[in-house]
Amino acid sequence: MAIIGAEMIASNEGVGYLIWNSRLFSRTDWIFVGLFCLGFMGFFTDRLFGWFGKKVLYRYGVVSVAARRR
Repeated sequence: MAIIGAEMIASNEGVGYLIWNSRLFSRTDWIFVGLFCLGFMGFFTDRLFGWFGKKVLYRYGVVSVAARRR
């Protein structure tokens, strides 16, 4: 979230810049494209870290076998 905020303030490219610049020019369609991209990246990152965390934590015995099956 901090990266997107920084892009909105002091960048010339990126998703945050797209949303901010679209707001200035009243391009609602591009704002929703940027928000959709943020949502997709957040969902993908959450799933990736969850999968990786289960693999690593199971290897070191932090996660039980029942929690791994979920």
